[in-house]
Amino acid sequence: MSLLVTLTPEGEIVDYQITPSLIRVAERLTYQDADARIGHEPRLTQGFEIAQRLRQSRFDNGAIALPIPQVDLFVDRDRQIIVRLTDREAPSQILVSEFMILANSLVGQFCAQRQIPLVYRGQAAPRETFPMSLTYDPVLHYRQQRAMNPARIGLEPTRHSSLGVDIYTTFTSPLRRYVDLLSHRQLHAYLECGEPLYNEERLKTILAEVEAALSRAGTVDHDRRRYWLLRYLARRQGAVFVGIVLDRFPRNYLVLLPEVMQEIDIPVAGMELAPGDPVQVRIETVQPRTGTLKVTPVA
Repeated sequence: MSLLVTLTPEGEIVDYQITPSLIRVAERLTYQDADARIGHEPRLTQGFEIAQRLRQSRFDNGAIALPIPQVDLFVDRDRQIIVRLTDREAPSQILVSEFMILANSLVGQFCAQRQIPLVYRGQAAPRETFPMSLTYDPVLHYRQQRAMNPARIGLEPTRHSSLGVDIYTTFTSPLRRYVDLLSHRQLHAYLECGEPLYNEERLKTILAEVEAALSRAGTVDHDRRRYWLLRYLARRQGAVFVGIVLDRFPRNYLVLLPEVMQEIDIPVAGMELAPGDPVQVRIETVQPRTGTLKVTPVA
């Protein structure tokens, strides 16, 4: 299923069409390949310029920027664990994410207008809004994240506050997300037969099963990432990392290790630190299978 959108150079939507399609891949690019071509290749450059305008329109509609680096973990052929941070503010990342958000929003609008049962995703406005920064600021973005309400899925279209869109679903990843596959099935049946595959009651039953599976999958993914990150840190036991204080509590500081984007606790122990202060810590004990990570401050 493809969404074909006609846009002006200013990013205004002229028309769109949802249709079954066959895509012939002429060339496969990495994000790094695309970054190297944006600014030189007309089609990618124009796409990026339009994406920037779409993004600004979302910001004008209340979207919140959280440019927190993404942590990628993998094991190379030499059995070495590699930790790599991906900049979500790279041009290729913005290009892909903005057109993905546009597609998900338009599909949500299409189904809501035609009363096609669909699983929507929404998020209430944050309890507090901090000044926006497109450059990663550990303390600022930690505070903004703490003020965010959790995203919810349901059969009623609701505003997605942090994305700055009035209706939102997920449609763009049917090979890896079951809810997106449901969207494709509903649209394909509607376009072919004039009726969706699932009525609201059937979709509600499916959603009840999906929510539990999504929760379990989220837990497994979190635990998997933490396990491999601790395996990486175990090989660096005794090493000293520079952390950034995110918050102070009565008995401990919450510290971020930016090199691996891992949050840790260290005792107050007579130290006077404020959010944003740097602090050195030594990796003392790492037990990946139990999830244990202990560090000590370095004077």
